[in-house]
Formats: sequence, C-alpha cells, structure tokens
Amino acid sequence: MRSVLNNTSGRKNPTGIFAALKLSLLVVSLTFVVRPEAAYSAQTSTNPVLKEQTEIGHSTTTRSKVELIDERWSMLREQVFADRPILETAEVISLQAPGRAFDSARVPVTLRALSNQSVDSYIKKLYVIVDKNPVPVAATFTFEPNDGWQTIDTELRINEYTYMRVVAELNTGELHMDSSFVKAQGGCSAPPSSYERSNQSLLGGFEASITNLLDPKVPALARIRINHPNASGMQFDQMSRTYIPAHYIHTMGAEFNDKPIFHLETNFSLSQDPILGFNFEPTENGELKMYAVDSKQQRFERKWQITAKN
Repeated sequence: MRSVLNNTSGRKNPTGIFAALKLSLLVVSLTFVVRPEAAYSAQTSTNPVLKEQTEIGHSTTTRSKVELIDERWSMLREQVFADRPILETAEVISLQAPGRAFDSARVPVTLRALSNQSVDSYIKKLYVIVDKNPVPVAATFTFEPNDGWQTIDTELRINEYTYMRVVAELNTGELHMDSSFVKAQGGCSAPPSSYERSNQSLLGGFEASITNLLDPKVPALARIRINHPNASGMQFDQMSRTYIPAHYIHTMGAEFNDKPIFHLETNFSLSQDPILGFNFEPTENGELKMYAVDSKQQRFERKWQITAKN
C-alpha cells in the first residue's frame, strides 16, 4: 500500500494536500453561515453610507426603513415649511410618477390641480420634493391668480429609491400634499446622452408643440423642450476622465402677452434638455413667451404667435 508521504523522495501526496485545503474552506464557510454579517460589519462601521444602507436594507437593525424615511422627510419638512401643517388629502393636487422608472435620468412626472383655479381660490405655489436627491427641492412653481392651468408635466433625475412629493400652497396659506414612491437609481450621475456639449449653436434652442388656434372652450396646450446639458457636476466624462462641470438651468418661466403663466425655480434635478408641458387659457390673440436662465447667467428666450379661432 502506497503511503501518503513518500519518504524516499520527500514529496507529499497531492491527495492529502487537497483534503487539508477542503477542510480549511469548510471552516471558513461555517464561520459565514453562523455569522453572515461578519464580512460586512467592518465596512459598515466605518462607512456611514453603507451603514445607512444596511439599516434600510436589513430587518435585523434596530431602526426600521419607515423610521428612516420619516426622519428624512421630517428634516426636509422643517427646513422648507417650518412648523406649518400639511394636509395629505386628495382634493387639491395629485402627483403621478412611475413606481419603477425606465430611465432614472428621465423620470416622467405629472402634477394635476384637482380643482378649478380662480381669483378667489388658486394654487399659489407648487413645491416638488425628491427626498433623497442631492438637492431635494427639485422645483418650485409660482402662479398668478386665475391662470387657468390644470396640469404640468416634466422629467426629473432620481438619484436613488425615494419618495417624491408635491406640496401645493393655496392663496389662503394652506398646504396640501400628495406623494409617490419611485424606484430609480443613479439619475443625477448618469452620463449625458448624445447631446454634443461642445456645439454651442444647439445650446438654448427651443422645440415646441403648441396649440396654435385658441378655442375659448378648450385650454391651450404647450409642450416645450430646451436644449441644454443641465449638467449636475456629478457626471463622469469617459473621454477626458474628469467630472463634467456643473452647468444647469435654475430659472424658467412662461408668459402670454407679458402676463406670467408660471415662474419656476429649479436646479439639475430637471433632466438633460429640460421639458415642460402645461396648459393655459388665453382669451385673445397674442404671444406666448418661454425663457430660461442657467448657472452661467445665460438667458434663452423664444416667442410664438397664437391666434384665436373664428
């Protein structure tokens, strides 16, 4: 019978070596079976981001996901609205967004007023808040009395799984909110699409679909896109191996015959080539104007002539 160790040659039998190796691997495997968190605890104890993700993702932690979400919203609510009460009703405003976004850099969002806007009762402001975005207040719309608008739609970047909220401030001062949970990740750092950033002739160009003939019985509809990189400063350029400098639109607005339809304060939370869809109720022939101002203080503007139906 051949022995495991060949004494004459001094060489070990490979069978014995493999058996010892298998035993060692078995011990390591048993360690992780008994304590699966062992391989993760060293990282989470020193990395606050991983620590928060662990708290959110594992039911074994002392703080639940709901508690963390509520804590985040409580902090934002206090910063933006102080101690003002916010009513969560389905009577003033609604927010429509996909539960799971197809493209986290272009998440479609529709805001709908649930009551007619009049001089006596109207939505004065809309705050669009994305809880876990780098800049949570994504957009603030301001309206004039009796603009007649009913819906606004746009596209937002979403950085991670988060609640999205719209808070409507009435002319009486009341605050009403609707919210939706959106599953999306990486939208704020997603690389730009095929838009050629070096082509300055494209910058600030407008593309529009607008009701050209006005009908007093039907609100006019406009859907306008402005060509702009709306760079967040978090996007990495694979060609230059550097981060793309932040360059985004911070102000937009629409006017009809020099009367404001809305004024928008925003940031890079709007998608690349920001888009705004809205309706309005003009009562005469006139001129629709759309304008935008970016972080380099460049102003872009375009006008369209609108004619009433005979």
